[in-house]
Parts: sequence; structure tokens; C-alpha cells
Amino acid sequence: MFNYNSIITSSRLRPSSIQRSFLPDEMESDRARLLFSSPFRRLQQKAQVFSLEHNSAVRSRLTHSLEVAHLGRSIAKNILHSLKGNSQTYGLNNLDIQQSFIDVVESACLLHDIGNPPFGHFGEIAIRDWFTQHGKELFSKSIDNQLTGTDNERKTEFKNDFDSLFFPDFKEFDGNAQGFRIITRLQWNRDSCGLNLTCSLLAAFIKYLRCPADIKGVDKAKHIYKKPGFFYSEKALFENVWKILGLRIDSRHPLNYIMEASDDIAYCLSDIEDGIEKKLISEDFFKSEIKREYEKIIDGKTQIDILNKCISDAELLANKIQNSFYFNFKIDLTRKLVIVAANEYIKTHKEILEGRRSCGLFDGTDHASLILKALKEFARKNLYTKSDAENIELAGYSIISGLLTKFAPILCLCFDDFTTVQNGGFRLRNGLPTDIERRLFHRLPPKYVKVYKDKIQELADESNIDIYLEEWYYRAHLIVDYISGMTDYHALETFQLLSGIKVDA
Repeated sequence: MFNYNSIITSSRLRPSSIQRSFLPDEMESDRARLLFSSPFRRLQQKAQVFSLEHNSAVRSRLTHSLEVAHLGRSIAKNILHSLKGNSQTYGLNNLDIQQSFIDVVESACLLHDIGNPPFGHFGEIAIRDWFTQHGKELFSKSIDNQLTGTDNERKTEFKNDFDSLFFPDFKEFDGNAQGFRIITRLQWNRDSCGLNLTCSLLAAFIKYLRCPADIKGVDKAKHIYKKPGFFYSEKALFENVWKILGLRIDSRHPLNYIMEASDDIAYCLSDIEDGIEKKLISEDFFKSEIKREYEKIIDGKTQIDILNKCISDAELLANKIQNSFYFNFKIDLTRKLVIVAANEYIKTHKEILEGRRSCGLFDGTDHASLILKALKEFARKNLYTKSDAENIELAGYSIISGLLTKFAPILCLCFDDFTTVQNGGFRLRNGLPTDIERRLFHRLPPKYVKVYKDKIQELADESNIDIYLEEWYYRAHLIVDYISGMTDYHALETFQLLSGIKVDA
């Protein structure tokens, strides 16, 4: 069984250039690295639910992440308080470990949405659909142009390897995996280690324990394998982090459960509050419908009636001091859910540390889990289907798909021709000009290009690697890194520019 001393450590993939004297200082450094990073700042213009929103009271991914971090700290502190005097603290009796326990949870919460593309989950769907429709064709065209005159058997082998190892990254693109790529690769400040966060924070960030290519022996019905948590390109990094911390390859880092529970509480309640703020739903409508939804979910089973108690208490307080019913309801229910999450963590502490818990803290049939399920169902039926959300999602889908189509000429090129474009050459091998490709390439962020070039140099140095297969894979990641890293507004403006709809002054 794990001990917190072994899974909350100062170990990094590359030793830090600054020697710090105690563990909490390392965790403070982690928080500073992410807070001052550009991907974190970009969250302020990425939607939580309502993209391109002008009302600043409605949440962005940034404000949502700050709320999740607050809840994470609260749950962590409740856990530590409950463990006082407990003989089985598994190393949490150490004050440095206690402080770092809270800090790692908070930082993991701040990071949890950092990989989300523009327009949220519809942005993910757009990337998946576009590559499903066009990815294999573009790869085949690139390889065929590179290997002219080569026997078909070699080309077929390339395409089979591409299908099994590399194509799944794009066919199953996910913001969780992109987030791990951002913090470990794309933030090239000093070298290819990205933000070079502690292994403890990297592990606490990873929610799902597979890459898209992992299909053998993986049960996708299990919560920990439901989605990809990292891409094939970062699989070795994931395995190294788990090895450093001594974690079983099929078990989450314990603190990830707290981050996940904090996110569940935050988005279930906050999305509804944003809907009320935008006047898409009323407080009275919420009161009546959430009761009906909850009754449907519990289906006559006896439950501790926390939901109706929170509703009646919130009504009384709203009448008494003339303030918002939903504000009172959200505060009261949040407080109760934080305590439930902390208690569930303590109750299953040994199971979590042994890596035997395969579901989240709110994935059971207890009253708190069912309340959150009712809130999610209410939002799905009455909020996410509103035209304010759906119209922008449809537009976002077209924008992301359109951007990928605009950058497709780069993916059509064979490796030699793409090298020519990178070097500013004016003619491809067949004599055609590089006018479009060069201009598209110039739009790619230098940091991301540096990551790409570093990887290609690494492949070139390995004589046993056939570079053409993997090069296209990393080139496709380069394009996706750029587009998925955009804010909602930047994606819209770039699409308009490349479509000739709007030209910058």
C-alpha cells in the first residue's frame, strides 16, 4: 500500500535548477509555474458552457477552475481535520506532507481544464470528426508522395502502423490528454520538459489511465479507462511518472479523486447558476424541475432528504433577507457536498491508497451522488439544449472543422516538402510554389514548432526509426496543438481571416 511520503514528493522529470529547502516550497513553485503560464491565462477566454459570452458574470474556464480549486482545498482540509488523532494517517501526520497535500490538490484543480480546445466539448468532437473523415487520406497522400517508386508492401506497413498506434490520438482526441501534453511538452521555457512540474502534480492531474491506442486488455466501461488521459506521444512520460512515484499502472494518484469530486460539485451547480444569470431558466422553474428529476432518480428508494432540506432552507433565507434563492441553495448544498466528499475519501482511504477504487467519490448510489446526478440531468435537459448554447456550439464545430481544413495543405505535404517549407524554400519537389504552405506555417507558434523540431531531430538520431511515419504524426499534433490552444475569440477571428471574411487592419 502506498504511503503519502512516497506519492507527494519533490521529484520532477528533470531536476529543478533551483534547490528548495522544504517540500511545500516545491508545491508553491508548481502553482507559480502554472499560474504564470500562457495556457492558464487563455482559460479566461474559453467557455465553460456559453462561448463568446459578453456577460462577465457568466463563468469562463478560468473562473470555473478557480472555483474548483477552492472546493479542492476545502475537501482536502476537511480530510486532514477528520484524520486528526487517527492512527492510520499513512504519513499525513507530517506537517510538510499535510500542507503539500492541500497544495497538490489545489494545483491539480487549477490545471484540470487546461487542455480544453475552443468551444469546449464540441471543439473536441470537431477535431475527432475531422480526422476521422480526412486523417487517413492526408497521411496516405503524404506517404505516397514521399515514397514514390517504393514497393507497395512498405507503404501498406506504414499505413497499418499509423492506424494502430498514431491515428487513435486524433480519432479520440480529448482535452484531458491534450492538457497533459501542454504541461509536459508544449510550454517550452527551458527545454522539452515543459513546465517541469513535480511528478506528484502530474499524477494528480491524470484522470484516465490509458492512451487512445490502448485497446487490448482495457475495459472502457471502467471509469479510469472511459477516456484517454494522455496521447501515445506522452505514454512514456506517463509510465515514467508512475514508476517514479511507485504507483500501479492501473491505479490513479489518490489526490485525483479529490480534484474530480471538486469539479463535479462546481460545474453541476455553477452551470445552472449561469443559466439563471442569462435568464434562460428561472429559479422557480429550477425548484420544481429539480425535485421532479430527483424523485425520478431515487425511484421510490428511501434517501436522506438533503436536497429538499436545502431548497426549503434557501427559500426561508431568501424571504428573510430578500436575496437570491439559488445563491442560498448553492452555498448550502456545496458545503454539504464538500463534507460528503471528504467523508467518502476517509471511509475508503485504504481502498484508494491501494489503488482498488475504480470510480469517483460521487459515483455511488448514496444521496449526494444521486443529487449530483439529478443536477446533471436537469442541466442536460433544460440548459445545454437552449439555443444560446447550441447555436454557438454549432458555430464552434464549423469554426474548428474549418480551421483544420485551412491547414490541411500542410498535412498533404511529404516530409521533404514540409522541410522545404520550414526552411523558407519557394518550390516543392514537383516544382509547385509553396506560397500557401509557407504562410500557413508562419502562423504556427514558435514554441510549438520548437517542440516538433526537437522530436523530429530525436527521431533522426535513432537509426532504427523510419522517420516518415512518425514525422507526419508529430506534424498533425503540431497543427492540433495550435488550433486546440486557441481561445474561442481567437479561433473565430483566425477562421474569419483565413476564409477572407475579415482582414486585420
